[in-house]
Amino acid sequence: MEVFKLDITNERDRARIDNHDYDVFVANAAINEGGPLGEMPMDRFRAIFELNVFATLESVQFAARKLVKKGKGKIVFLSSMAGIITTPYGGPYAATKHASREWH
Repeated sequence: MEVFKLDITNERDRARIDNHDYDVFVANAAINEGGPLGEMPMDRFRAIFELNVFATLESVQFAARKLVKKGKGKIVFLSSMAGIITTPYGGPYAATKHASREWH
């Protein structure tokens, strides 16, 4: 088994996905920043969505294309209970987890 870390918001790192032979791709990227929704700067909110939702989907698209060509494989999404229930000041993270909980 080979495990490697990459920054899915980095185009060069995403391209590395194609350089490996794998049967399982685990999508487990996330960042969190809490605080009152009315006070969190929108650039921080956008950054959380960019990584937790859009970059995750983009990396899965890379993996899915490779696995389709290969004719086999699995994609595993790891999310969070925060997509169903959250804590005070956990709204930004919970919103991204709710957005991603129905991908399977």
